[in-house]
Amino acid sequence: MFFDVKGFLGALESLHSLREQRENVHLLLPLQDKVISELKRTEKSIKLLKEGVRRLEKYKKRVRSPEERLKVKELKGMIKKGRERLSIYKRMLFVWRCVGDGVAFIYQSKNSLKHLYLGHDGNPKQESGFLSGKAGFNKEYRLMVEGVKLGVPVVLSDLTNTLRVGDVCVLGGDEPIPIEIKSSTNRNSRTDRQFQHIEEVVSFLDAGFAKNYHGFELTKRIDVCHKEVNHRASINQCIEGAFRQRGVKILSPEPGLTYVAFTSGQEEKFNEVMKEHSNGSIVVRLVCDERHLPSYPFLLSFTPYNSLLFSMGKVEVVVFIETGVIESMIRDVGLYPRFLKDEDGDISLQIMHDESDIFKGVFRVNESYILRLGTEFSSIRSFVHELVDVASNFSLEGKGVTFDKETSEKMMGWLEGGNIN
Repeated sequence: MFFDVKGFLGALESLHSLREQRENVHLLLPLQDKVISELKRTEKSIKLLKEGVRRLEKYKKRVRSPEERLKVKELKGMIKKGRERLSIYKRMLFVWRCVGDGVAFIYQSKNSLKHLYLGHDGNPKQESGFLSGKAGFNKEYRLMVEGVKLGVPVVLSDLTNTLRVGDVCVLGGDEPIPIEIKSSTNRNSRTDRQFQHIEEVVSFLDAGFAKNYHGFELTKRIDVCHKEVNHRASINQCIEGAFRQRGVKILSPEPGLTYVAFTSGQEEKFNEVMKEHSNGSIVVRLVCDERHLPSYPFLLSFTPYNSLLFSMGKVEVVVFIETGVIESMIRDVGLYPRFLKDEDGDISLQIMHDESDIFKGVFRVNESYILRLGTEFSSIRSFVHELVDVASNFSLEGKGVTFDKETSEKMMGWLEGGNIN
C-alpha cells in the first residue's frame, strides 16, 4: 500500500487515546484534518491514474501496423497494473474513512449509528463521493471546527464509511444528530427527500419506534440488558502471534469460537485449518472493505500496529462460529433454535417458544447481527444471553392474540427454509 505509515499509526494512536479519554475533544480537529489530507491526496492519485488508464486504452484501440501491434501485449500489462493500483487506492480511501468511523463509534452506540448507514428502504445508502471539489465542503468544515472548539464532538460524515445521512454529525448527546448543510437555498425533490429522511431517523432514535420505517409496518427499539463481552485481547494476541511466527496462529477464547490469523503465503496451512473447523460452523473471513459495515470498526478492535498489518494485507483474520454451541445454549433455557439459510445463501437464527407451534411466539435474528460475533469479536455467551432475553418477550402463550389470514400465512412461511447444515 502507498500511504503514510507513520502518519497512519499516529492517527490510530490518537484515536485510541480519544477512546480512553472521550472528553479530549480537542483531538478531533487534527485527527479529521489528517483524514481530509489523506483522502484528498489519494483522490488526486485516483484521478491521475484513471486518466492514464483511459489514454492507454484509447491508444490500444488504434489501428496499427504489424510492428506496432507487438506493443499491444505490453499495453495490456500496463493497463492491468493501473487497474490493480486503482483498487489499492480505493482500499486506502476505505481505511482512512475507518478512522472517521472510529470517532463516531467512540461516542455513540453501534445500534444507533447503523440507522445513519441505511436509507429509507432499509438498504445501505450510497457511499460518499470525493471531497475534492465538493460544493459546500468548506461550510461543513467550518461548522465542524466551531463545534469542536466549543467542546462538542462533531465529525464530518464524508470522513466516514458509516455515516451516510447528513453532512455533519453531532455525537455529544444520547443519540447522534445528523445535520444536512446546503450551499444553496434552492429546494428540489432530492433535497426534500434528504431532509425528510433525516427527520425520520432523528424521530425514530428519539421516540424509539416508527411506522413504515425501513420497509416495516412497525419498528420498535428494545433496550440492551446485558453488558457486551468481547475477546479483543485474544484476537490481538492471535494476530501478534501469527506475524511473529510468520505463520498460522489459532486461539479459542471460549467454546464455540475459534480465531485464526495467518500471514501472506500461508494459505495452504490455513486451508488445513479450514477443513478441521468449518464443518458445522459459520466462517467469517474479515475483509478490509465495506462488506462488514456497519460493524464496530476493526481499527478500534485491533491495536494500532495490528490495524496497520491488517490494512496492508500482511495478516488475514478468520473467525469460526459453531452453530451447535449456540443452539445448545438456547435449548438449555427451554427455547427452540434453528439456523436457516435462504435461497440467496443468507443465514438467520430462528428461536421459537414451541417447536411444533409457531403461533406461541417466534423471534428471528438476521445474518448481519449474527456475523457481528466474528467482525466485532463478541462473546457467544453474551450474545446468547441477550437473544434469550429478547426472545422471551415474544412469547404469545396465554395472551389471547389472534391473527388474520394474511399474518398467519406470513408466519407459516417462517417455518420454511433450509437448515444451515
